[in-house]
Amino acid sequence: MTQTKINRPEDIDRINTFYARLNSYDNHTLIDAYNTEKRVVGVHAQTLYLIAMNEAFLDRFGKSPVSINEESQVSISGPIYYIDHLQTFDWFNKN
Repeated sequence: MTQTKINRPEDIDRINTFYARLNSYDNHTLIDAYNTEKRVVGVHAQTLYLIAMNEAFLDRFGKSPVSINEESQVSISGPIYYIDHLQTFDWFNKN
């Protein structure tokens, strides 16, 4: 499922609050936080959280398991795992 972001005046502050918390996590905790998001349920607060998570992943790893398309639709790509020696993450093979 995807969720379309609807802009509300307080969204930027909420995204920044989520981002600050996520940015304080170590790599393993950030990965764990993402993996707890099993699916996008269509709740506005979750959409803002995933937008902040996307930014945290991009800033830290240069890639993100959260996708935001041109229509501002937010989606997640499935479970990931951390690779210590490379200090990055990868997606689990679903096969």
